[in-house]
Amino acid sequence: IALVARMGGVVKDVEEGLVDFPGRVDGQDVWLCWKRGEGKIQYWHPIYSGYSDRLTLRRTDDRTSTTH
Repeated sequence: IALVARMGGVVKDVEEGLVDFPGRVDGQDVWLCWKRGEGKIQYWHPIYSGYSDRLTLRRTDDRTSTTH
């Protein structure tokens, strides 16, 4: 968990391996989300929602840097 925090991430569920990273999509603050087993971050969701509301990053979103 400490390593994830040093990378700017927030562990949302240890057992499922869910990690969110702060980011921006279309000018809005969002969570970029990753789940254990995924090769890269491919999804995001609004700050006030969770895993069930994940949306696929578009190609142009992929270049969006995290806020850290």
